[in-house]
Amino acid sequence: MLSQFLFILITFLIMSVESTQVSDGHISHNIKLSGLRNSIHAPVIWLIHGTGGDLKHFDSVSDYLIDKGFRVLRNDMRFHGQSQQVYSTEVIPFALADVLTDMDFVLNHTKTTYYPHRDMKLFLGGLSLGGVLSIMTASDSNKVNAWAHKGIHLKGVIPIASGVPYANVSRAGWEFFIDGTFNVDNIADAKELIIGSALFPDAKEETRRAINLISGLKFLEAMRAIAYLYMQVSPNYVAPFDISTLLIMADSDPLTQEEMTLLHQANRAAGVDSRLVTIINSGHMIPLDQPKNLARQIYQFVRLFC
Repeated sequence: MLSQFLFILITFLIMSVESTQVSDGHISHNIKLSGLRNSIHAPVIWLIHGTGGDLKHFDSVSDYLIDKGFRVLRNDMRFHGQSQQVYSTEVIPFALADVLTDMDFVLNHTKTTYYPHRDMKLFLGGLSLGGVLSIMTASDSNKVNAWAHKGIHLKGVIPIASGVPYANVSRAGWEFFIDGTFNVDNIADAKELIIGSALFPDAKEETRRAINLISGLKFLEAMRAIAYLYMQVSPNYVAPFDISTLLIMADSDPLTQEEMTLLHQANRAAGVDSRLVTIINSGHMIPLDQPKNLARQIYQFVRLFC
């Protein structure tokens, strides 16, 4: 009887903890599933921050969605926020392939901890690089099918002010991260470009807070990894994926508008359920410039599947 009580108590405590540090042996991942008081049957909306950000960038968006009855999953990307390497002497470069593997780790931990005997209805999105990761994941049918086999069903994708891999658009400026124009000695200038992509003072300060948590070297490695991805262009090719998609742009972020429009057009031409919306009075950092408007768009999209 006592052992059964202890089991129930331990299970309750685990299910009540929103934020956890979980190590894969190399990286200690900061993972947060919020809205645990909402129904276990509620959709899980996974929001991933961009380069130089952390999970706190989606605090206001998360609060809104939780109030609407959803659960929200967030994590700090490796070398960002509180997701840091376990051993400081270990040499671990930033690589997109590793970040995609990290996503499997985060999702497997969430599934086994909070949904051990239940399926998850998942919506995956993110800002900037987080949006790129959501697009790359949705385009990988093997990964999507593997998740479904584990009871994790990807129902929608929500790229926010995101680049689109392989899109045939101008990538002017990204070559500076490859040719050495930006290096560890002047990477602070590149960080200022991201800080300046937010419109409002409080959004700029929040961007600055988070970007100062990543070292100059790791920030440079991350930007180089994105630059190399963006330089892989297939003429007139944008890959649609057969998953309902909400593409969110900002009116004052011209760099991502063209390629997100191309992806939307490719989706619609392929018969994919695709929506394209523009957030007014926002720069690139939409979750900080216009969190309520962003959250409202996500809510209206996700509720269509409830």
